[in-house]
Amino acid sequence: MPTLLFLWTVTLAHCALAGHVCHKPPEVPFATVDIDKRVYDVGEEITYTCDPGYSHQSGSRKYTCPLSGKWPISKMRCIPKKCPYPEAMINGIVHVIDLNYQSLIHFSCEPGEERVSLESFWRLVN
Repeated sequence: MPTLLFLWTVTLAHCALAGHVCHKPPEVPFATVDIDKRVYDVGEEITYTCDPGYSHQSGSRKYTCPLSGKWPISKMRCIPKKCPYPEAMINGIVHVIDLNYQSLIHFSCEPGEERVSLESFWRLVN
């Protein structure tokens, strides 16, 4: 009788889990999921990673597909990295509005000076 009860419990658990899957997890701006597929099995774990130029600010990076088949709401947030302030230029002016990743800075000459290079804008990529 204990063997029959065990088999019945295993079968019931298997039936309860059958058909429960998680579909694609919610997208997180500026982040990717380590395992990208359409369907995930219950208990399968995923990890979000911030894209290059962005850093993890808050929220969990790891999530597990629950029995409900619905991913928990992701509170993970990736924010742009800050770049260092550019060095001072001789006879030049650096115009900085923002030092976030992919922001633009503008270089110009002091009055009476002439620009030597063709580029006066730089995109921050560090």
